[in-house]
Parts: sequence; structure tokens; C-alpha cells
Amino acid sequence: MTDIQVKITAIGKDALLADDDFLILFDEEVTDDLRTVSVIQELTAAQKQEFALKMGDQIVIDGQSYLIQALGEQVNQQLQTLGHTVLYFTQRPDSLPINGVYLDGVVPKIQIGSEIQYQQRG
Repeated sequence: MTDIQVKITAIGKDALLADDDFLILFDEEVTDDLRTVSVIQELTAAQKQEFALKMGDQIVIDGQSYLIQALGEQVNQQLQTLGHTVLYFTQRPDSLPINGVYLDGVVPKIQIGSEIQYQQRG
């Protein structure tokens, strides 16, 4: 199992709206326009290259585990290049967004310093 552990370093002013059932994640190189709606995760270049998420893997946010129910076809590529994905806490739609990861459970309460662990079974 390969685990990638990151910390949240910033949260855009519009990133955590009450009605949202998703989190937009980017690494620290995100543009200013996207930063306002994004949760910023600290990722090294080496960590980015390790991404190989698949259905059945888990994402742990501040100790709360979420099972990956579905993921778009470009999730790993986007994480490897931009440190970007969108975590959805809703039912899987018929047509998946290319950068979306669908998780079981509800949107967690996160803050600067929160930890995300991507648990890949290998």
C-alpha cells in the first residue's frame, strides 16, 4: 500500500460554502482565480508522481476514512500535474467528471492544518 500524506495550507474564501457537497483541491501552484474556490494541499513533486488512485482505495481526512466509489478517467493525471481533483460527497452520476473522485459519507469540516491521506492499495 502506498500512502500519500498531505496538509491543507490554505482555504479559499469561497471554498467551503454551506450547500456544497464537494471540495476542490489544488496544490500550491494554483492560479489566483482558482485559489478563491479551492482547498490548497501541500504536495511535493515526488508525491505527485505516486498517484495511482482506483476504486476501492481510501481517502482519510483528519482521521475520517472515505471509500472511493468512483473516479474520473483523468484523476491521477490531474493530481500528478496540478495536484488537482474534486472530492464529491454525493451519489455517483451516470457520467463522471474527468477529475472527480466520488466518496461515501458527508463533507468533512476541514481547516488549515487538516491532513489528507491518500491510501492506495497498490
